[in-house]
Amino acid sequence: MTSSKNIKKTQWRNRVQKNNNVASTRYHMHDKSISSETQLILSKLDELNMKMNALLVGEEMPTPEEKRAAEIGKREYKEGKTIPWDEVKKKLRR
Repeated sequence: MTSSKNIKKTQWRNRVQKNNNVASTRYHMHDKSISSETQLILSKLDELNMKMNALLVGEEMPTPEEKRAAEIGKREYKEGKTIPWDEVKKKLRR
């Protein structure tokens, strides 16, 4: 189940990626009037921008509900109430 927090993070990540694409297009237009040094500086700025945005977005962390569901699943597996995934895959292949 996807929580609204994860949806917001995904929307933020998509927005950052869109901004990176726009910035990359703007910086790397093949304009003959821009010197090679300026192009190098702009490409480095673009690279730094992408790294900063990646740090701002960060990794998605599981929600408390997802953590609880994982703990319940592990406990049920130890008690023998669930079927291991490998066995499920074997049954599906038949």
